[in-house]
Amino acid sequence: MIEGAYKYDQDRLAGQVKIGGWNHFGDFQDQRFDGGHNLIAVTGLPGKPLDNDRGFYGIIDQLIWRVPGSKDPKGVALFGRVVGAPSDRNLIDFYADGGITFSGMIPR
Repeated sequence: MIEGAYKYDQDRLAGQVKIGGWNHFGDFQDQRFDGGHNLIAVTGLPGKPLDNDRGFYGIIDQLIWRVPGSKDPKGVALFGRVVGAPSDRNLIDFYADGGITFSGMIPR
């Protein structure tokens, strides 16, 4: 697994971008096709053997309101995340989500 991050504007409305990926060196089975390249749903046979699995992702986290006077970047932030992986060996090959985080809103 590897990840790189870039932080920006840490003194005001702080943000961070992360890009990463992973590789699994194990053996996997195809999720749709068997060894004869027929649909598993039709034949009921095990999936075609596959080597390795991998995926990539990107995350952005952006503060949109900062708690006044806070040394650390605390306040209200938005985030988004996107993940992609090969569909032949993963049940979920694309995923995206987002949300809002609140930090430091209550003293102590």
